[in-house]
Amino acid sequence: MRYLLLSDVHGNWEAFKAVLGEVKNEKFDRVIFLGDIVGYGADPQKCCEQLKKLEPITVMGNHDAAVLRPELLSWFNHYARLALEWTAAHLSKSCLEYLASFPVRVKFDDITAVHSNPYKPESWEYILSKLDALFYIKKTSDRIILFGHTHIPVIYEYDGESVRTIKPDGNPFKLDIENKRYMLNPGSVGQPRDNDPRAAYAILDTDEMTFVVKRVEYDVEKAARKIIDAGLPRFLGERLYTGE
Repeated sequence: MRYLLLSDVHGNWEAFKAVLGEVKNEKFDRVIFLGDIVGYGADPQKCCEQLKKLEPITVMGNHDAAVLRPELLSWFNHYARLALEWTAAHLSKSCLEYLASFPVRVKFDDITAVHSNPYKPESWEYILSKLDALFYIKKTSDRIILFGHTHIPVIYEYDGESVRTIKPDGNPFKLDIENKRYMLNPGSVGQPRDNDPRAAYAILDTDEMTFVVKRVEYDVEKAARKIIDAGLPRFLGERLYTGE
């Protein structure tokens, strides 16, 4: 199977559209979405509707959860909270129902998909280092764990004793699935935070056992202008230019 991995679109239609245009040339069997279709960006409704059309395997992100449960808003910083309140007011009932259908964890074919972490995905704790990865991978048994949340593409490789951090370089990375276990993050479609403003997505090929992260240019200026024009915090638009 070839899976298209998408995560953290965050209401950025320009980035989402660019990725979908790029993957028309990719061969894949199924889409896996790793959470946070909404939050920050000015097009949550459009992004939600498009995601549903893809009929993906989907897990819930913390921003998806917060538009459904306002009591979670205290977990977020000021900018994110303002954006979530705005987002909740700009989503249709059908999109809210769609978000509510997302599970926090999906398991299939020795793969676990989550937004934050595989042990307690609803805690929304981040995996930001190989020490974090070591802690969480020891809590699970699956060969491959897919996650998002950090907005940073990464490969964590566990050999049974320690974890190695591998930065994706645009080339297919061969997974030694017989001897090692992996945590794989495709990065963010709509709000990258690895100092590369291009939209990120990945392809996981479970026949060839390869994982590759790819980047796509998109109209950052238009996406940022929409955020500002919508009355959302200017910072949320300006950060798109630098991928921070």
